[in-house]
Amino acid sequence: MYKLKLALYKPSLILALAWVLVNFTIYPLRARSQSVALNSNSVRDSLSESDTPSAQPDVDFEGDGRTDQITTAGGGLYFLPPDVTTPNATQNESFEDVGRPPKRTSGADRGLCSDQLIAIVPGSSEIVETTGNCSNDANNDSNSFLALTLAESPTFWFYVPEQSTPELTAEFVLLDHNQQALLVESIPLSGTPGIVSVPLTEPLETEQVYRWQLSVVVNPQNPSGNPTVEGLVKHITPDSTLSRKLKAATSLRERIAIYASHGIWHDGMTALAELRQQKPEDSRLERDWQDFLGSVGLRAIAFKPLVDCCTAQGVGSRE
Repeated sequence: MYKLKLALYKPSLILALAWVLVNFTIYPLRARSQSVALNSNSVRDSLSESDTPSAQPDVDFEGDGRTDQITTAGGGLYFLPPDVTTPNATQNESFEDVGRPPKRTSGADRGLCSDQLIAIVPGSSEIVETTGNCSNDANNDSNSFLALTLAESPTFWFYVPEQSTPELTAEFVLLDHNQQALLVESIPLSGTPGIVSVPLTEPLETEQVYRWQLSVVVNPQNPSGNPTVEGLVKHITPDSTLSRKLKAATSLRERIAIYASHGIWHDGMTALAELRQQKPEDSRLERDWQDFLGSVGLRAIAFKPLVDCCTAQGVGSRE
């Protein structure tokens, strides 16, 4: 009787084992198929998202390791300081042997940023509106760093605060390494507070560092009391890599990103400001502007208006 029951169960047992083995073999294949399908959907979704105008990839035309950052969905347009190990860019060329470091704010003890004359160049500390002294350091002004340009006659940018006396003038002075004035210009101000441009009317020699000063003439009889900012500028010749990158750029926005990633301040700042003036309602450019100024510690004035000003009137020139 026992043998008969075993004979009856044996086929069922064999069938059950066969079913387990078949499913054990098929399940990994089925799971793998589902995994491939999920991965394909993820790739498709990723491509559809990155193909939108607001999500452009970072650009590195030459593979030189300096990514030319164009604003993406998760990034921003940031200024990268020039590499101090290269011949073209040296923070050591700062006139430290002939005077105090140049300052990019008109005075740390004179109130908020909205009350300060500010040079729009890279500098040593964050300009913070809420501290009450327009600097993280209550004892010192924010110092200006050397700024590079590819232009013979670059444009300089400043934030000019509201003045108690309307329609004042500013004085722009260009100095050589011996602190001799090469150029002195009188610049009429409109009286409207905001960010203004001052185009240089004389060409700069290449590979030479110049010092400049801008003062708002509130007291002609006592120039030492006039709000003053200073900076350093150097006109350089682009190397072959930078030249190829700029030539390969397909838009002004890409050129700005290349300037920014290679430490070319004046050209990037001027091109971005002009682009903002052309398209004041472009939210993408507004974000670029805030990120660009914020990357050098000037986000506090990124919301100040661009003012149509100024026309320089030469009162002195190179000897």
